[in-house]
Amino acid sequence: MLYRYAAYKDGQRIKGEMEAGSPQDVLKQLREQGLTPIQVSPKRTLGVGGGQPTRQQIISFSIQLRQLISAGVPIISALENIRDSSEGTLRTIVADIVEQLKAGQSFSQALASKESVFGEVYVALIKVGEKTGRLDSSLQELIDLLEWEEDVAARAKKIIIYPSIVLVVVTTVVIVLMLFVVPKLTNFIQQMGGEIPWTTRALIATSDFIANNLMWIFITPVLLFFIVRYFYRKNEGVRYKIDCLILKIPLIGEVLNLLKLARFSKAVSLSFSAGIGFVDSLDLARRVVASRCIESQVIDAMRKIEEGSSIYESLASQHFYNAISLNIIKAGESSGQLDESFKVISSNYDFDAKRKIDKLEPAIEPVLTVVLAMIVLWIMMAIMGPVYDTISKIQI
Repeated sequence: MLYRYAAYKDGQRIKGEMEAGSPQDVLKQLREQGLTPIQVSPKRTLGVGGGQPTRQQIISFSIQLRQLISAGVPIISALENIRDSSEGTLRTIVADIVEQLKAGQSFSQALASKESVFGEVYVALIKVGEKTGRLDSSLQELIDLLEWEEDVAARAKKIIIYPSIVLVVVTTVVIVLMLFVVPKLTNFIQQMGGEIPWTTRALIATSDFIANNLMWIFITPVLLFFIVRYFYRKNEGVRYKIDCLILKIPLIGEVLNLLKLARFSKAVSLSFSAGIGFVDSLDLARRVVASRCIESQVIDAMRKIEEGSSIYESLASQHFYNAISLNIIKAGESSGQLDESFKVISSNYDFDAKRKIDKLEPAIEPVLTVVLAMIVLWIMMAIMGPVYDTISKIQI
């Protein structure tokens, strides 16, 4: 990776760039050249080097590491190989992990310093894999989880982005009609004289409103978005209410809720099967669900379990799992197979989400098409009605 550096030599400040595997390598080379380094930072480039690694990059990293470890390659050598074949931010992260391992830290300790990149579940399962001597198995489980989450994220984006694009197109068409088509037609109607029906008056008022407030029509949604996002990030109460509101949006909210519950259940199953305590598994899983609405209920269930209530009773006292899922949990608690129970629950919610998405996607376009057709019909009735009335009154 390319680094920028600043250093002193003989009282003069020197700036430059250097290709190296890590900031520590840059410092070492500068000192060998007789320089006194004062600053080292990665050079940001377009495409690579900025921001966090993507989930796909983390998956690729995990696959390579599992393959090398399974082949008997020592962990440091494996990570050095991955570092040398990586680019951008991921290369910097892996290089830093290598340096921490060489300094005597364990792999899980080094990963813990990068928890914002890999996530708490990833770090926890690697720690379990180290303790049990099954690091390759833990990595395979994480690969399966990350690939499944990538698929879930793609489906979640699909049901949000596609309707948004169609809605923008419909809105644009309506605005164009109101700004350029309707004014010309209404001028023609007004010149003909006669009484103007309420549908036409409403059309004229709508067209005038859009023409006079076009700037605010575009600015207001943007301002609202940034205001809501600010309070969402800064205020836990606002974040909780918005998260709950999102899950109540007709059709889309229901699908998102199913996907979040599938993800939560998958994380619980994976953590518990790896040997992490059940309450700790719930604690890890709630952090990946990305919904304060569900998370608050999980925290309440955790508290009840710690107070002595059964797992089934604690989760049944909340409202995020349906009756079928709760019965599966009850059976799993009785048989001592809770990891399998949550795995089944995750599969059920995942299947339901896929089925609803398959039904929802084909229905979106016809619904929005009908809405657009109704708007066009309103415009035609408002225009043609007065024209027909005027023509019918002409004496031949």
